[in-house]
Amino acid sequence: MKAGVNSILGYLLVAGLAVAARALLEFWPAQTLRPFQAALLRWPVLLAILLAGLIGVLLEPYVGFTIPAGITNLRELLGLPLSLGVFAALGLILLDLIFHMPENINVPLPGVLPFYFIAAIATEIILHQLPILLFVGGVGRLLLRDRKQEPLLWISVLIVAGFEPVARVMSGLFSGYGFDFLIPLIVLIYASNLVQLLFYRRSGFIAMLAYRWGLYLVWFILWGPLRLRLML
Repeated sequence: MKAGVNSILGYLLVAGLAVAARALLEFWPAQTLRPFQAALLRWPVLLAILLAGLIGVLLEPYVGFTIPAGITNLRELLGLPLSLGVFAALGLILLDLIFHMPENINVPLPGVLPFYFIAAIATEIILHQLPILLFVGGVGRLLLRDRKQEPLLWISVLIVAGFEPVARVMSGLFSGYGFDFLIPLIVLIYASNLVQLLFYRRSGFIAMLAYRWGLYLVWFILWGPLRLRLML
């Protein structure tokens, strides 16, 4: 079984745009706020992540993440996931308006657009694509030897969807906030990741990425600079 040509070409286009965005940051720098953000912008790190993502795209068909023949239109690949990502961002904005999240969660202008374009791609590769391939393609092949792959796939989706909410809470950014904030935040982020992985299962990497682009466009790129002004 081989990866579809469209999947490979789509990923190569995305990776090329990520490289262009990083080159743009040489002239339009991003003020990174935390060490992992600065690490992401180092050329060797970014290129290694993009290469890992390409290998992932080539391996996806072997663990069941293939785009069905009928999923070829832009609405399926981009329109619907982008729209739902925007909807998720509105939920985060509502939480922000009620509880006032910390200032240092947003990269400020001028480098916000290229930075979060890159960050979205890296996040999908690190938190979603590679863990799914490890669980299903690695653990599944070794332990199950191709038996019951579909149940393992869905169990993996449920587990991997929890990586980001755990990482957000463990980062220390929200220390001092009560459960009245943390529980809705965790539920929202988990549900958001679960929807992304369902898009991944149905329509492939680009659809999953489009969801995060929609979320980041509203939450980080449009709302981020505005909220920093409002908080001053």
